[in-house]
Amino acid sequence: MPEQEMDRSGGAVAIVALIVMGILALAAVGYGGWHWLRSVKANDIDRLARLAENWLEAEDLTVVRTEQKGDYLAALCQSGKGGWYLCEYERDRVWHNRWHAQGGKKGLRLGEIASWNYGSPQGEAVLIVCGCRLNDQAYWYTFRCDGVTYVCPVRDDPLLDIFVIPDSVDISAVPVLLGKDYLRLEG
Repeated sequence: MPEQEMDRSGGAVAIVALIVMGILALAAVGYGGWHWLRSVKANDIDRLARLAENWLEAEDLTVVRTEQKGDYLAALCQSGKGGWYLCEYERDRVWHNRWHAQGGKKGLRLGEIASWNYGSPQGEAVLIVCGCRLNDQAYWYTFRCDGVTYVCPVRDDPLLDIFVIPDSVDISAVPVLLGKDYLRLEG
């Protein structure tokens, strides 16, 4: 093969390689940009509220409280009309200091304890317990998961706690309010 033809074929290979690398770079930037645009930092309360609005199909939400545990973040939100919502966020896979909305609950009732429970892809039970304007007599709450009974204090109002229980198949925990004497509160 003459030297001139080898230079041309080598140049063609180099051009194709540059085009492929350019396409891969654009794809990486696009993928990273997509993750960036759909996620937010945990301390950006206004953007957390906007993500919650989009995920929960709600309007005019304000984040009242957040809680983080490991790869999970929860926000308790109130709408301008007084409704209460819970939004759950997961750590973004590309930008590990950012979060994206993943689930939640609409129409939380004042005075009632509620939970958002689901199984993670890692096989964990993720339980988010929340409540607003709970009974003044509520000192504790309890729930069962995988045969274990959990008893936790009601520290603040509104209440927001996250539990990540590894290797769990039971994600059906239902929290119950307890009084100072650990007896179930009715109503």
